[in-house]
Amino acid sequence: MSCCDLAAAGQLGKTGIMASDCEPALNQAEGRNPTLERYLGALREAKNDSEQFAALLLVTKAVKAGDIDAKTRRRIFDAVGFTFPNRLLTTKEAPDGCPDP
Repeated sequence: MSCCDLAAAGQLGKTGIMASDCEPALNQAEGRNPTLERYLGALREAKNDSEQFAALLLVTKAVKAGDIDAKTRRRIFDAVGFTFPNRLLTTKEAPDGCPDP
């Protein structure tokens, strides 16, 4: 079973192998990073802000800002959408423990 098969089956962590150890930076057939594709899927399917934050953190582990092209950057922005960042930027009240704006 390949690393990708283990990851798809949710068994990768049980083997002690990290996804970054076994997946190529780019999938040669598609020209896409399979790890990034999985994380973008998680970002699109996030049900709440916490899941979106977690998925965004994973995306930062899959790509480096200076190493991605405009098409990949656009796919990341499309997965995030505008509602989530807009809501963060227009919040009128600061959460407990944060300074008032």
